[in-house]
Amino acid sequence: MTAAQAQEAGNGEKAKEKGAKCRNDIFSTTKIGRDEMMKQKVKCRYCGEAIVYETVADSQQMKFQTEKHRMLKEGKKLEELPEPYNLGFNTVGLWNVSRHPNYFAEQAIWVCLYLFAIAAGVVEYGIFNWTIIPCLLLILLFMGSSVLGEAISSSKYPLYKDYQKKVFKYLPIIRYKK
Repeated sequence: MTAAQAQEAGNGEKAKEKGAKCRNDIFSTTKIGRDEMMKQKVKCRYCGEAIVYETVADSQQMKFQTEKHRMLKEGKKLEELPEPYNLGFNTVGLWNVSRHPNYFAEQAIWVCLYLFAIAAGVVEYGIFNWTIIPCLLLILLFMGSSVLGEAISSSKYPLYKDYQKKVFKYLPIIRYKK
């Protein structure tokens, strides 16, 4: 064997050792990362629950508004509608514990996406990176939208102010009671 062939064979052995070490590092990281995997599963579950929560809230609102407007098109006045339609705004289901359950869930989804970016190590300054910008902008958008929507609802429906006093804007904590 020539010196060049010996050197090449030596490099091949080093590459094999390096590859084996790399594979071992991957497998050992998998063993070490079980806690991290559990954290990721919790985030996935939280994100999935937020998606379901938003879907249910949107569905409940659509059903409520569709039925209310159907009755109004029949010529009935708002005061003549059966409860809860006579209030003019939804207080049924998730809307009984939050004035904006769909906004709450949407914001939760975006916070989850930000947490996934942080967990993936896409950080520049501690826990901050550029993915926080769309998350914060969307939260600001929903805050502004809810202020506008609530101003309109308060002017249209007299009991909406009572609803505002009794039910949190986003967090699903307190049930509405007339």
